[in-house]
Amino acid sequence: MEKDLSGSKAIQKTKLGFLGGTFNPIHYGHLILAESARTLLDLTKIIFIPSGRPCYYKEEKPIDAKHRYNMTQLAIDSNPYFSILSIEIEKESPSYTIDTIKDISQNYNLNEFEYYYIIGSDQAIDLLKWKSPEELLSYTNLIVANRPEYPANDLFSILRPLENYFHKIHQIDILQIGVSSKIIRKRIREDDSIKYLLPVEVESYIYKNNLYKEEEG
Repeated sequence: MEKDLSGSKAIQKTKLGFLGGTFNPIHYGHLILAESARTLLDLTKIIFIPSGRPCYYKEEKPIDAKHRYNMTQLAIDSNPYFSILSIEIEKESPSYTIDTIKDISQNYNLNEFEYYYIIGSDQAIDLLKWKSPEELLSYTNLIVANRPEYPANDLFSILRPLENYFHKIHQIDILQIGVSSKIIRKRIREDDSIKYLLPVEVESYIYKNNLYKEEEG
């Protein structure tokens, strides 16, 4: 909430949450994360941002961005609080979070909107390695979802150089389910069932387009 120095009623900004990722493919873990962040921080909307050309790959190279965008759209259609932006997949150059947030600010003015970028604790502990982390925190709050395999009890010690922005970093605990995009891709290649790991619309799209049968380069 922004303070009004004139003494009149403070201005209430609309709180936008952003969840970026390869979504390769999107699954219930992503959706639980987004909905948990929305409800715990009282966000007005969550905007999913499928990556185009990520700056680095933790796993194998993602499939074509068109498919990942379409699957994300299918996964979020039933939730009126979810929407999607193609801002990163439209870029030819690699996508950096700070650049994406600055581009978004051209359409969602920071005088009217308050940003909340959602990440996992595995990403948060590497935040100092990101492009312009201090500038990023000048634009947006961070919502850090704790993951058991990446404990973040000492997160603020790790991020000590960013201590001026600690008030903008919000840690949350969410329901953990044992599903990942990597597990789903592996099960598809091994002809195992992926039912109940992701929305049925996404499952149908994967089989219709014969995705993940072979490992990407």
